Amino acid sequence: KEVCAFRGESINGQLPDDRNPDPNRLLQAYFHSSATLNYVRALLAGGFADLRHPESWTLSHIRNPDVKQEYTQIVERVLDALNLLHTVGAGEITTPSLRTVEMFSSHEGLHLPFEEVMTRRVRDGWYNVGAHFLWIGDRTRQLDGAHVEYFRGIRNPIGLKIGPTMEDEELIRLMDVLDPNRTPGHLTLITRYGAAQVAKTLPRHIKAVQAANRNGIVVWSCDPLH
Repeated sequence: KEVCAFRGESINGQLPDDRNPDPNRLLQAYFHSSATLNYVRALLAGGFADLRHPESWTLSHIRNPDVKQEYTQIVERVLDALNLLHTVGAGEITTPSLRTVEMFSSHEGLHLPFEEVMTRRVRDGWYNVGAHFLWIGDRTRQLDGAHVEYFRGIRNPIGLKIGPTMEDEELIRLMDVLDPNRTPGHLTLITRYGAAQVAKTLPRHIKAVQAANRNGIVVWSCDPLH
């Protein structure tokens, strides 16, 4: 029996009998994403991120008592620091940075038909309005591939996953295609080498970036899951 590959919850299901692509899953993914973002916005508007009220940051889902104890100690240190700021007049109630945080969203730009629908022209350029930051996966970073072609056309800050199979010359060419104007901060290199390869691969990629005179232009980030 031939079974379609599992392509993610927004395309098909994990069970073998639920592998046919279903467009309604994209609609459901959009709905749940919007609901989640609106929920987080409501939390922020309600003062959840207010540093003066850390008692709201519960850890009821954490079972490890050592982790809870460490968290409690961190909260106490934060409160001590805030009390000191208030005493010297450096942390008044109206300080925005103490009351809330900015929220940004990101995801891998994998399913291009969905990403294309979320792309809009805003003033002088094209933006994916489905996220602030999108990245290209290590498996879809081919220079002549559709994902690189799409990403080079949007103005969002973007990321590029780089793994141990990435050749130095390929990395340089990808940087030239994705960030031809050398805009500081536009392109983030997200390393995903694995513990066994990082010592061997990361130094040569750093040297390649330096040789291309992009040191200080690209942002380096580590994928902790790899």
